[in-house]
Order: sequence, then structure tokens, then C-alpha cells
Amino acid sequence: MALPSQADMTDAREEQAYTNNHGLIWNYSIQKNIVIDVSPLQRFLNVSPGQGRRPFTQADINAFTNAVVNGAKLWNKATHTSGLTDSNIFFRVTKTPSSGVNVVKVGITTNFANAITYAAADYPKNGILGNRLIFNAYSAFVNRPWNQQAAIVAHELGHIVGLRHTNWQPNNESPALYLPGLPINDVSSIMNASYTGEYDKINGNDGQALRLLYPVYLKAYLSLDSVKNIVWIRRQTTFTPSKGVYVWYQVYRAGKVVATAPAIGVRMAGVGLGFDIPARTGITVTVKLRWQDMAGNYTPWSPFETLQQ
Repeated sequence: MALPSQADMTDAREEQAYTNNHGLIWNYSIQKNIVIDVSPLQRFLNVSPGQGRRPFTQADINAFTNAVVNGAKLWNKATHTSGLTDSNIFFRVTKTPSSGVNVVKVGITTNFANAITYAAADYPKNGILGNRLIFNAYSAFVNRPWNQQAAIVAHELGHIVGLRHTNWQPNNESPALYLPGLPINDVSSIMNASYTGEYDKINGNDGQALRLLYPVYLKAYLSLDSVKNIVWIRRQTTFTPSKGVYVWYQVYRAGKVVATAPAIGVRMAGVGLGFDIPARTGITVTVKLRWQDMAGNYTPWSPFETLQQ
């Protein structure tokens, strides 16, 4: 996978934009277990990048490693707060050599054209995780304060899960999509090159971006048509691209299932879908939902939502 253009900390302006559906991670299991393998960094110990630069020391390797650990912690802390409304994205850093479709490899390269760019990362492609984060061998990254290093890595991890620069238009970057309900202009975003926020904290809009893109549960509006005895499931937002297109449902009344999705699930079309339930006025109906993702995995069942029939 080629490196994305301008995927660095020096030219981003805002954050609340994302790539299209193919540029997000489809697999629900991978979303919640993204492994960042820092073991390749050790290969650069005592290696000089050239151009008269000194070799990398163990202190340098430790600085890169700690930055990855702290950058991952920033996202995990910002998006995992209350359980039901958390993001499904979770980063785990390991020093043990790892492989797999859920693994991001971390390294150092001399292939940058300048010393200003600190790092770069791959975007997801065709629903598959962006699997590379590389540091610029010629940058002054290791001389930055530790919390700024963490912010730079957090920015790159945002790209790995599909977040883009919202100033893609003035920068003439490839088109991006904006997240509904979030500001287009957010100068305190962790994805902002002119970052004015706190280096040891990801702001609420950044956290909400991942919660919208990668929710733990299927979230939907439920409504009951008392005349036709139809429960309607409508998308809570106009977009839930990371969760695929098939929804499973179970409807309970008095503890018994009275309606369920077909064996292959139901495709969400347009704003929602509806299904019949037996008519009994004044009876409470509870509904739970789950997605089947594009990789064939299932999300957990959502908590019960109650409707009065």
C-alpha cells in the first residue's frame, strides 16, 4: 500500500472528515484489537540515516516507542468512557514481533523529501486497516517534548483508522467526507497542524468522530406504528459505514420472541426498515439489534430498547 500524500503533522488543519466507506475498517473484530508492533524500531539501533547524521541511540528508539504508547493511550482514553457510547476502536502496543491483518508496523525511513515532516501513516483501503506508521529519520522528532511526540503519533493513528484533513479542499487533497454534527473548523483538534489544544488530551470532537465512525453497538431510532403494528428501525445518524449493511433484530413481548430477522439478516435500505409484530394493544415491546459487518462478523446485541404497543 502506498503512503498517502501529506499524511503528516505539518499540513493538517482540521479533523472531522473521513475517507469513504472503502477507506474505513470493516471488520468489527479488528476494530477493537488494533495491534501496533513497535519491534521493528529496534532494527535501527546504532544505524545512521546518512547525510552526516549520528546513529540512532537506544534513547532515540525509546523515544519513538514511548511516543507510540502515549499516542495510543490518548485515543483509548478519549473514546472509552461510558461503555454504551464508546468507540469500538482500541489500540494495543506490543514490543513482540507480530503479524496479521490487525497489525500496524512501526518503523523509520529516509524516504521523506524534507526534514519538516515528522511521521506518516497508511489509510485503510478496501475495508482493511492501514498497516504502517513510519517516522522521518531526518526530522527533529526525538527532540520534541514527550507530550508533543504523543500528539504527533495520535494524529497518525487517526489516519490509520480513516480520519482525514478537513482542509483537503484548499490543500487540493483527494476528496473527503465530513462527519455530520461535528464542526468543520476545529483548531483544537489533535489532527490540526496548527494545533492549539492540550498535548496530553484529545478533545471531545475528536473522540466523537471515532464514536460515530465506529460505535460499539448498532444505534437506531425505534418507533412503533400502532395502526399497522410495525416496528420501524431508523438509522440514528445518516451514516454507519463501518458496521456494514445488514441488521439483525429480535423483538420480545412478555419475555418471548415475537419477531426476528431472517437467517441472513435484513439489508438496511434508505432511512430504515420495518417489520410486523402481532397486535396487542397496551403491551410493552422490547427490541435489541446488532450489525453484521462486511467481513461477516457480528457486533454485540445492543441493550434492550422499550416501546409501548
